[in-house]
Amino acid sequence: MAALFRTLAAYTLALIIVTTLAVKVFHLPLMLSGAPGLVKEYYGPWWSAMAFDWFLIAIYLWAGKQFAEKHDITFVEGTAMATICISGAFCLYFLLSPRTSHFFSRWFHKAKGWAVVYDVILVSGIAWLYPYLEKRLPI
Repeated sequence: MAALFRTLAAYTLALIIVTTLAVKVFHLPLMLSGAPGLVKEYYGPWWSAMAFDWFLIAIYLWAGKQFAEKHDITFVEGTAMATICISGAFCLYFLLSPRTSHFFSRWFHKAKGWAVVYDVILVSGIAWLYPYLEKRLPI
């Protein structure tokens, strides 16, 4: 039970730290998209965005782990590759579809491939920090 709690705590902490640095300190989504309104719309309700991303990024990390094990590469490398595949597929889907009022349609039409770059930086950063924290949390 303690191991599960440590894993969840490390993941949650990594998500909050990396996302805060990316969004609030380095302003990466704004720099890469040039769309302050879209960034504010997504990250404006901060804890709602964190809750949604908690589940979404967990899926990316799971896919990254599977990719890493199958191709005998590190967890971070596997996560980066899985993120390129998943976010790249969504990017293509939205760019090949007409723009709608849906947030992700507007996001990908504005940010284009830079949205994938942002996802790779964010998710890979979490994949790097999460195991580091998991080993060091005093739980």
